[in-house]
Amino acid sequence: MGRVLLAGRSAQEQEKYLERVDLRSLTSRTVTNRLELLAIIRRVAYDGYAIVDQELEMGLRSIAVPVRDGRDVVAALNVGTAVARVPLNELRGRILPAMLQLAQKLST
Repeated sequence: MGRVLLAGRSAQEQEKYLERVDLRSLTSRTVTNRLELLAIIRRVAYDGYAIVDQELEMGLRSIAVPVRDGRDVVAALNVGTAVARVPLNELRGRILPAMLQLAQKLST
């Protein structure tokens, strides 16, 4: 959800946040490089969703989408699942469309 919320901020706000936050590795997959993370956040803004795959905890993957108040991102919806239960293609192909639909309803 954090990446979705950051993606809704201006580029300047994103950069300022990443300058002051302590980026710690929680797993071997956690992105801690500021420039790489900034690129991911900007990709999230473009794609309209974020997937975090085993960066917070091994075996956990999640997907988040923004909820908007007009143009502004005011919240995020998130679904977390076990890696063994839901492959990435199912997360994108089945769960993402339902989440986007719900986020759209909440946004209007």
